Amino acid sequence: MVESAELENKMILEQQKEKNQNQMELRAKLEKLEVLEKECLKLTATQRIAEDKIKHLEEKLCKEEHQYKLIQDKAAQRGIFAKASKIKGTKEQSRFKYSKPSLRGSSHFERVVCGGIPRSGGCRADEEFWNSAAISEAES
Repeated sequence: MVESAELENKMILEQQKEKNQNQMELRAKLEKLEVLEKECLKLTATQRIAEDKIKHLEEKLCKEEHQYKLIQDKAAQRGIFAKASKIKGTKEQSRFKYSKPSLRGSSHFERVVCGGIPRSGGCRADEEFWNSAAISEAES
């Protein structure tokens, strides 16, 4: 009986050791899990910040592209106005020129060059307007 009691005590001690060892392993795993969860939260916050920065930069880029297009449009308009004022400075006779219609086209489509810009009349009203402008300028 004493031997069986000693054997039983040894088994109980071994079970307690195993239980303590399992608990220690479990605590270590739980601590690792906590560390990983904290790291995950930090990474999620960092990702959110990075996404916000990217969104802000994309919006800024979009605004800058829009401003650039506006500047290009203004520059193009100024270029057109500069050309127009340059053309105004030339002789009045050279501003309006009448060119004969081509033999290939119908007779009611006549081509008039006004201020260096060719115009094609698509209807009788356009034709009459450009013809009268060209004729009146040629007469003066």
